[in-house]
Amino acid sequence: MKNKLTTIASSLLLTLNSTAQSGYQYENYFSYFANTPASELLNQRNNTIDYNNIFYTEEKKAKDKRIELKLSGTSVKSTNKKGKIKYSSDTKFNSKGRVIEFNDSRGGQTIRYNSDTIITENITFSKKQYSKITYHQENTTTTTRETNKDNKLIKENIITKNEKGQTISNFSRFGKKLEFSTEFKIFYNSEGKIEKRQHFKNGILEHEWTYDCSDQGKLMKKENVYESSTCKWVEEKNDGSYISYSRELSNGNSYLSKYEFNKDSVPLSVKVYLQDTILISHSEKIGTTEIVKHYNTKGKLINLNTIITNSEGQRIFCQKTRFGLIKHTSIMTYEYDENGKMTLSTNSYNRNIIHSKAYKYEENGMINAYSSSKNGEIISTTEILYTYN
Repeated sequence: MKNKLTTIASSLLLTLNSTAQSGYQYENYFSYFANTPASELLNQRNNTIDYNNIFYTEEKKAKDKRIELKLSGTSVKSTNKKGKIKYSSDTKFNSKGRVIEFNDSRGGQTIRYNSDTIITENITFSKKQYSKITYHQENTTTTTRETNKDNKLIKENIITKNEKGQTISNFSRFGKKLEFSTEFKIFYNSEGKIEKRQHFKNGILEHEWTYDCSDQGKLMKKENVYESSTCKWVEEKNDGSYISYSRELSNGNSYLSKYEFNKDSVPLSVKVYLQDTILISHSEKIGTTEIVKHYNTKGKLINLNTIITNSEGQRIFCQKTRFGLIKHTSIMTYEYDENGKMTLSTNSYNRNIIHSKAYKYEENGMINAYSSSKNGEIISTTEILYTYN
């Protein structure tokens, strides 16, 4: 995680610019449901976003934007309401839009590349920590090694791919003496589709997923092994619309996902059932309004999210409500100028505490300043300077 922090910080400004156009960078719940196993939806039903996947999507957008603008660096300075500097950072990019150096008051990072695109070395440092990660690629195998300040190996990762470029093994070893290990193995059929995945811990098979509709995904019990299976099928309708089903059997539980599309393949609703009858998630889109509901296994509503977009697809309203012993509600609203740039975002919590951000832009559309307020009082101001090649 610590090696992502710098990239996240250096990408934040470009992501903010992307956010200021869409109103919210995580745009589509349907894509989340379509790419997340139902069992994971149940275990993580309070989190309706695949943040990790979307982070990398946003990072690619940010990188492409740097290349387009020939951006070579950014400097950020945030001050509190008294004018005292609370945070500052400097980031440098190469001609391929990739971060090569980052520094702030807590530490920094230096990244080296092969041909400006493939990372060969990543050094992260702070007052208390230091790590050096090296990357070596040979044929279809990529080896990553992490060492500490004493040049002692503390972690190793080996990724092996087949001739089609698909990952067939992801092996890691770690611990003080590298005594622990974990490995994922993936098996494919002749069409390149996944047939089976296996997870090993310290060399012992712990979990196995099969992707085969035979026997309706029937589980074959194995001692001390958690086995899962997944299969998918489609139901066509006369008007051209269709329903896509996905059944997953995981650790003795059955999850049925039902995706409804119109004739133009536009998603209309997603429903996820436990044991085929217990509705645990329901997402539907009506016009410019999207409603997402999550239920516990007793059928009780525990989360309700409502999102409204404008005619340009930009998010203008989002309300999230969590039910329980205490009801929690947050409401976010977004305003835009005539060019589609966000000028103001507000966030109220249980209708009491209101946070807002006001944005300013350069002529090329990049954010050069934004102020944060709480209950109408400015509590911090951030200025952003860009340097170009």
